[in-house]
Amino acid sequence: MLQLKDAYENLDTEIDKVQQDVEFFNYNFLRFTNYPSEFRETLSSYIRNLQFDKAEIELNESFKDFLKQLDDFDNDIKSFNVKHLVVDILEEWEDIKIQLIEEISIIKEYEFKKLEKKKDNYKLKLNDKIKNIENRIKILSIEFDLIKDFDKKLNNLIKTHKDLSSFHSSDLKAKFNQITAVRSKLFKFESEIGQMMLENLEFKDLFKDLIIQWIDVKLDVQKELYNINENLLAFKDIVTNLDKKDVKQEMPVSEINIKSKFSNVFLNSLIASQLIEHQIKNITSQAIEKINEFYSEFEDLHIKVQVLLKSSDFEKITNIQNLTSERIKKFIQDIDYELNHLIFENKQFYSLEFCYPY
Repeated sequence: MLQLKDAYENLDTEIDKVQQDVEFFNYNFLRFTNYPSEFRETLSSYIRNLQFDKAEIELNESFKDFLKQLDDFDNDIKSFNVKHLVVDILEEWEDIKIQLIEEISIIKEYEFKKLEKKKDNYKLKLNDKIKNIENRIKILSIEFDLIKDFDKKLNNLIKTHKDLSSFHSSDLKAKFNQITAVRSKLFKFESEIGQMMLENLEFKDLFKDLIIQWIDVKLDVQKELYNINENLLAFKDIVTNLDKKDVKQEMPVSEINIKSKFSNVFLNSLIASQLIEHQIKNITSQAIEKINEFYSEFEDLHIKVQVLLKSSDFEKITNIQNLTSERIKKFIQDIDYELNHLIFENKQFYSLEFCYPY
């Protein structure tokens, strides 16, 4: 032994190096033989979690990466200086290498077919959900026709200078309940469609027809809601100014007639103001409810973004951020427009400009 050490000054170092090379070989050999099962499990987890794009990318990238690692390891083996130490394994390596490539190719083909089948089934179910929303939007359009009918009656009151006595109290309440229900459904549809798109960014093409239909209906409904607000404000101003003018033109008149006339002024303006106030309260309460929904969504989005960060899926994170920001921005603009118009155009919302003359 001493003679060997004299002959080879770095014998211990060489022995350690050889041992490390053998361990490296054994480790990689075991790693490659386990790779097919790990490959299958990774892909299956993506498919189970409905991450179809991620699964397809992983399928191709992992396969290429495996072949490259296999080729690199094969080159390392060919340059192995002490092949005689693992001669039994090296003799089998060529067959094992071919077997591994065949096995991973079979797994890739199988998982790809499984992915496509799962993806097609998911798209069918998603299409059914989209069709369901489209049908519900059609129902909303029918309910919307009732609002248009009410707006026409309001518009007719303005043109004919009639008062609200032509409407029964129960009718007015029912009509404004319908308006509240339609506005509420607008918020819910906006939330439902936005949430569904966030959860299915890779299938955004499936939403094209739904988005076109929704935007058309939403704009029509919003326009009609704005018209109703406009007509309420116009009606209140007309009946107030018209009745005050009539009172002045009826001089001299009895005290009873004056009281009766001012009572009519007060009644018409009060009813109109209460309807406007009712609108403001409903819009505000629905807006608060929607804001609370956004807070709940933020908690879910935070969890989703954390998961995407771990997988470095920055494109999806950006899409989620943009879509969410756009939804919130549009919601604020819609509410701001309607409330500003009702409040700042309605000076009597702050104080009544009329009173009894006694």
